[in-house]
Amino acid sequence: MRACSSCLRRARMLVELGPGLDRRFRGRRVPGILALEDHELVAAAGDRGQGPPPALAASEDALLSAAAADEREHGVEAVCRHDAAYPPRLQGLFDPPHVLHVLGGVERLQAALDPDAVRATVAIVGSRKAPEESRQVARDLAEALAAVGVAVVSGMAFGIDAAAHEGALAATARGGARTIAVLAGGVERPSPATLRVLHRRIGREGVVVGELPPGTTPRKWGFPARNRIIAGLADATIVVAAARGSGSLITADLAQGAGRVLAAVPGPVRSPRHAGTNDLIRGPEPDAQVVCEPRDVLALLGLDEQLALELGARDPLVGLEGGARTVAEALLAGPTTIERLVAEHDAAAVLAGLGQLEATGRLRRALTGELELVPAGTRRA
Repeated sequence: MRACSSCLRRARMLVELGPGLDRRFRGRRVPGILALEDHELVAAAGDRGQGPPPALAASEDALLSAAAADEREHGVEAVCRHDAAYPPRLQGLFDPPHVLHVLGGVERLQAALDPDAVRATVAIVGSRKAPEESRQVARDLAEALAAVGVAVVSGMAFGIDAAAHEGALAATARGGARTIAVLAGGVERPSPATLRVLHRRIGREGVVVGELPPGTTPRKWGFPARNRIIAGLADATIVVAAARGSGSLITADLAQGAGRVLAAVPGPVRSPRHAGTNDLIRGPEPDAQVVCEPRDVLALLGLDEQLALELGARDPLVGLEGGARTVAEALLAGPTTIERLVAEHDAAAVLAGLGQLEATGRLRRALTGELELVPAGTRRA
């Protein structure tokens, strides 16, 4: 445990003041309330007539003992903003969390954010109800970036968040960077519960962090609050498939406010599921930069263009799934024809895979008329 009693007190107070914080967060933006001192916070969010929250009067020994019990029982270690292991990126926030609870221990969080091992940290966020095509974009971006040492942060929600973690984990299995999930409740249990398998994988191969202690059930105020942590941990935030009013746009606002790079993947102009994302890149002075491919993100981060070529160096099939991966595996052996592919594989899968490869610039026709696989990161002519 690397957290002091005063910071642990604050974390417990946030749980006890949950109903009042829900009322204060009804505008969905993170107000300055989280930057208040403890007694100011109680005055702003406490329930009149019920007295101060119990944590305010708790002894140092009780707070430290509770944190030690959480570490023993759940494998969750606490690190506070006064400790050297606390992420420097978060220190610059207007209202940094007093404590981060880390599933698996603080050393794993340090490893995930180590500037000597990780080239950068990117947040990928978006709608819970994003269409499959947009979820695939998030997976591809995360997998390709993680494959060259970029850590991927998200909130482990349905849709884009889950897809981003899945993509990063696919790269992690081949030696890529780790992924960091930021939760609005206790980090020892999945939220949502149906993503328990993903939570287990991130807890084993990545890092799960949160502001609130184990056992905490997420409340509505916790989701916009956790978004400031997502934005704070990342050098750049990428928004994929966000409708107007989407919670991921809160993360975009917070990233801008923290002076971080903000980018968005454009979507169909008539799709309400992409209206918020498209708003970010609309007009002569857009709020966000346009990104379509991993190398666009690397350029925004100022990383060496040579990394774009590395996107396919560890895995020539990075970012490919389903029919596209089946076809690409066949093309690794060398150029071939559609007829041969159809003869050896399911025809429908081949045609769908060829379409996906062509749409992403991974397919070209050789001078012989045969089809060739284009390496990831190769610039289109």
